[in-house]
Amino acid sequence: MPGWIIPPPKEPVKSREEFRREKEQKVVWLTRKGYLCSERIKAAMLKVPREEFIPFFYKDYAYEEVPLPLPGEEATISCPHSYPLFYEPLGLDRGHRFLEVGLGSG
Repeated sequence: MPGWIIPPPKEPVKSREEFRREKEQKVVWLTRKGYLCSERIKAAMLKVPREEFIPFFYKDYAYEEVPLPLPGEEATISCPHSYPLFYEPLGLDRGHRFLEVGLGSG
């Protein structure tokens, strides 16, 4: 992947509390950068445990700004900042639904 360095796999050691703190710090960072504005998307990002969607040996990198490998050939999960960039322009509100079709390409 040109421009991105995927970190090496390692046994995860972070606690739930560490993940919670990193997630809160990431939401603050995304807000300061202007990527994240919607209170609903902020709440969703704080609620969803991203680390549970990351392959076991990459969990500790869940909130770092790097794409992470998924099962499959050259499949990745996008960096955390990309999600508000995708979702904010949609103007999602209560009752709205959308389907994200991921291709695993980061």
